[in-house]
Amino acid sequence: MLLQQAAGGAGLHQRAALSAAAPAARARPRASRRGAAAAPAAREPDAAQAPRPSAGARHPSAQECFDDMLTMLGGLDDSRLVGYAGQWATWDVSAGGAAPPALIDASVNIRLWRMTDRGAQTLKQSNLYQRPAKMAGPSTRFLPYLSGNTMEGRADGYGLREWSFGPDSDMLSPDASAWRAAPGAGERSMRVLSVPGRAATIVNGALPSGFEAGHVPPIWVLEFIVKEPGSDARRWASMAWYEHGRLAVSRSINEDAAALPDDLEARSIDPAAFVFAPRRDGELGGIERHMASGAASRAGAATAFTYGADGRLAVESAACAWSLGAAAAFAPGAPAAAPAAGGLAEQDFPDWSYSRVPRDLPALIAAGLPRVTFEAGTVLGDGSVSRWLLTYETGGHRLLESAVFEHYPAAGGGGSGEASR
Repeated sequence: MLLQQAAGGAGLHQRAALSAAAPAARARPRASRRGAAAAPAAREPDAAQAPRPSAGARHPSAQECFDDMLTMLGGLDDSRLVGYAGQWATWDVSAGGAAPPALIDASVNIRLWRMTDRGAQTLKQSNLYQRPAKMAGPSTRFLPYLSGNTMEGRADGYGLREWSFGPDSDMLSPDASAWRAAPGAGERSMRVLSVPGRAATIVNGALPSGFEAGHVPPIWVLEFIVKEPGSDARRWASMAWYEHGRLAVSRSINEDAAALPDDLEARSIDPAAFVFAPRRDGELGGIERHMASGAASRAGAATAFTYGADGRLAVESAACAWSLGAAAAFAPGAPAAAPAAGGLAEQDFPDWSYSRVPRDLPALIAAGLPRVTFEAGTVLGDGSVSRWLLTYETGGHRLLESAVFEHYPAAGGGGSGEASR
């Protein structure tokens, strides 16, 4: 089965565990916050084997991909813009090694949508950025889709970007056959993959085809989004930004539901007007330690997205078990020499979310790893744990191999986020 192959797997202070070793390699048996032992001695399954769609996989249409995405937008309205206002915390992680990430920005940014034509299924998106100079570069992944790009000159200091799309947009196409046409075709193509009402990821179709100075685009970005179960009130997101294949910036985003009239060009935005619900102020202390504490079940459910040899999208759901995920290639005894090739950047964010992503893509490819995995997840309000695992091939056109969303219920099948501390 595809999933048996794919899943294997207020304060702005933080713990920076950015090292070349996997968490399992450095963990020592010790009491957790809940008194349980640390990671079990038995080796976890790898993230790793190349998934292939099974005969029972679902093949969604473009309309179905569009409909699934709509469930992640906070509820749609024909007369106003509805979506999320978010606290975006951004860190410079380019130093690598033992250097702690440096907080460089903590902005209030806004992402809103409106269905402008129900019959034609036309959706308008408006993004407002508090510090637009940080978002205005020519390498942004959304520039090909934009219908409006007012990134300077507004009295409130916000930058405004807008675009429209529908089921026929390339971002929602279930056909990725064009990615195989030529090197670079996949890296210039985005896809939005959604688990209805639960999660979404914005992916590039391939790793960068080149890492040299002057390669276009120089910036390569992944985004992971998770929504609180059963509610449109809050989303969590994380981004990993690479420049010429090397990790440069990480971002953690907490978003609460918001709505504004569709007159943003004339409206002044006051970030203080958005009242955010209280956040957890603390850190996991390492996702492996958290999972070993028994705070969440190690048995969960997964949804996997893959593309067949013909480029056709396949979606499959099944049970899964917790694995080392992106850390598998860096664990002791792993067949590839990943630790010597830049290492794994593991970061705990101050809202009980985390990311584990490779630091240096050119080095990993040169080391001969057949694939590379990017991971990000969070502890949700009910104590459950959700994560995304995105895996890319490193050979050929370096295409996206799989995108897997996993959810692990809180211990006992419920409980509040407080119970998971």
